Amino acid sequence: YPMNKSGQSLLEIIVATGVAVLLIGGLVVGTTVSLRTSQYGERRSRAIKYAQEGIELTRNLRDEFPWDAFIAYDTGTVTCLGSDGSYVAGPCIVNIGTLYTRSVSFNWNSVDNRMEVTVAVSWNEAGRAQDVTLDTYFTQWR
Repeated sequence: YPMNKSGQSLLEIIVATGVAVLLIGGLVVGTTVSLRTSQYGERRSRAIKYAQEGIELTRNLRDEFPWDAFIAYDTGTVTCLGSDGSYVAGPCIVNIGTLYTRSVSFNWNSVDNRMEVTVAVSWNEAGRAQDVTLDTYFTQWR
């Protein structure tokens, strides 16, 4: 029996279209995931930078004031640390740019005679809360 060439061409077009749709769909999904991952990495890197800056601002606070004044920052509450270097008690709202919130927690340890400082930077990413936390200890060095 002779084959119907027009039917075979239609089948080839359908298969080729299906393969093209799958390839293009895979490329779109791959690109979207890659862009989202890149954006998350950029925001996380910026948050780490802001947390490191918070540690340095707190180190400057320790160096600027007498030790007794520095350890008085251990109030048992979270302190917000704005982009201008101001320490404000109370609930933190977005205080760095339009995305990040930076807070500092002070925890005085009288046994070891040192202050534990925790700087947390948080932001929302695709409707989920993300955060970066850095810890360090300060002692009376002078």
